[in-house]
Amino acid sequence: MKSMELFRKHSGPFACVFVLFAALLCTVMLGTTIVIAQDTEAPEIDHTPVSEGWVDVKILISATVTDNVEVDEVWLNYTDVASVGFNETMTPDGDIYNYTIPAQPSAGTVDYFIWVNDTEDNQNMTATNAITISVDDVPPEIDHTPVTEGWVGVEILISATVTDNVEVDEVWLNYTNVTGAGFNVSMTEDGDAYTYSIPAQTSTGTADYFIWVNDTEDNQNMTATNAITVSVDDEPPEIDHTPVTTANAGVTFNISAIVTDNAAVDEVHFDYTDVGGAHHNETMILVTGDTYNYTIPAQAYAGTLEYFIWANDTSDNQNMTGSYTIDIQAADTTDPTITHTPVESATADKEITIEATITDNVGVQSATLYYRKQGDATYTSAAMSASGDTYTATVPASAVTTDGVEYYISATDGVNVATSPAANPETSPHEIEVTEEAPLDMMWIYLALAVIIIVVIIIAVVAASRRRGAPPEEPYEEEEPPTIE
Repeated sequence: MKSMELFRKHSGPFACVFVLFAALLCTVMLGTTIVIAQDTEAPEIDHTPVSEGWVDVKILISATVTDNVEVDEVWLNYTDVASVGFNETMTPDGDIYNYTIPAQPSAGTVDYFIWVNDTEDNQNMTATNAITISVDDVPPEIDHTPVTEGWVGVEILISATVTDNVEVDEVWLNYTNVTGAGFNVSMTEDGDAYTYSIPAQTSTGTADYFIWVNDTEDNQNMTATNAITVSVDDEPPEIDHTPVTTANAGVTFNISAIVTDNAAVDEVHFDYTDVGGAHHNETMILVTGDTYNYTIPAQAYAGTLEYFIWANDTSDNQNMTGSYTIDIQAADTTDPTITHTPVESATADKEITIEATITDNVGVQSATLYYRKQGDATYTSAAMSASGDTYTATVPASAVTTDGVEYYISATDGVNVATSPAANPETSPHEIEVTEEAPLDMMWIYLALAVIIIVVIIIAVVAASRRRGAPPEEPYEEEEPPTIE
């Protein structure tokens, strides 16, 4: 009787639990309902206000405008210094929108704001900004290191950095050569850098010069007049070279030297006699700064190669190194050794690191990983980075699909090439089986949540019952025994 009474009193909460459990199961079985919401978000405007402008100079207004769906229109509303209003469409370039306000003819104030809407007519606008239009009275600035020395027969480079608060208009070099003839020439512009080479002077003497500039408002500036002493150059170039003493037959190798001069280097030559006794005189190539290189062709067999380096400057001052001997050793015929444990499995959309130990009797020149999605016709190459003898490269996640990945490794010492796999690496490469990352079954997630909720509610019900105490028993009326007559 007590058990029945307790069940009747708490059957409501248990019924709720089972209803909730049924509802969860129905949600799982029927799937998820997709609610299509109306777009109510206005476009966003990222804009740095323009607060200063100058008479006769255009004003660029720029803003980045984005929307959760699609931007429809972007307008610039402005009032010029004459209080005339304009509403102009801004020009898009991706998410960036631009409009150039025409140059104002006088000082004053230009007010503007940017207004935008999207395809659902959600609107946004910036605050109204004021641009103070002033008369530009600031001259350009000239940053110039004076040239004080030159040489007969050598051009004299004059350079300067010229900047302005608005815009540089003209930069001129005014100079007088050693014969007293005057010239006024426009300097060549490259960004803020301006240059001009005064033609080579034919005799010693003094050349004077100054730089003159102005801006678009005709504010002017100029340097002091500088004097260049033009002398006869009798200093030869300097050659800094570390001799090469050994090389392998069958391999090209490089000769390098740093050549400098007080005026200007003219030519650098590499003069050598090969292992067969043939003489060669070759021009070395300026590769960077003052560094000159020449690549000696591969020698056919072992022997001795002799060489020296010769240089002159624009005044024909000459210099040369001593004579050096290179011991050409027998050709390297040993392939690099590649030790690699192939990767056999991977997970889709996750990058794969390929690692190998690569060694060589002379030295590993480079190692390359070639990979492709299984079924593709061509491989993509990736240079492997070295840490000691360990070389690594990565197959990017974008190339790791359930189609599988094929790859091979190639290494060279400059002459010999080794691959992994060793035989037919392009047609019989290492293969990686790629599988999808196993997703967690959503049905089991919902069921687990339902069980947790049921347990929590049961615990709460039992706890509440205990706090209230056991229900009182109904009074028991004792029946009198029947009377026997």
